[in-house]
Amino acid sequence: MAESILEGDCAVQSCRFGGYLVTRLDGYTQADAEALVTRAIAAEKAGAEGGEILLDVQPDFGVDSDVSGQPLAVTGKIRDESGYGSWNADMVKAGGELKGLGKAYDLEMSQTFVGGQANLLGYFSWGSNDTHYSNQAYESLTFAPGSIGIRQCRRVRGRFCRLRVVRR
Repeated sequence: MAESILEGDCAVQSCRFGGYLVTRLDGYTQADAEALVTRAIAAEKAGAEGGEILLDVQPDFGVDSDVSGQPLAVTGKIRDESGYGSWNADMVKAGGELKGLGKAYDLEMSQTFVGGQANLLGYFSWGSNDTHYSNQAYESLTFAPGSIGIRQCRRVRGRFCRLRVVRR
């Protein structure tokens, strides 16, 4: 599905993919959200580059054995979330693709929740759903202008997790 969307050969249709593409840009204020876009555009125009892309896998959740088959194809309506091992396999596959492109990355496969990294170009992790999550480690990460990241956000105890806006 991602390739179809990115290559522009189809519209995102709920009847075709079984779900909706939803994006969101958050800030504490509208000005914060607008500033994120302004800084990202400026970083791209300046050719600014950051350091590594951090892929923080949590091995407690397992890694699906068919890493090459990631991301999973959407073959019908999405009725349930995929297993945790699928998200980990996505990160492992991303690491291989980044390596093939010659991009700097850190595929972290230990149980430790990674922190203390600066100037990150990208960040992907389980966030507070990680069984070894450390708020201190999470808050210690800093990002390059124009960086991108996501942390897996699953509903926990009837609540949705909160995303933190990183200001630079």
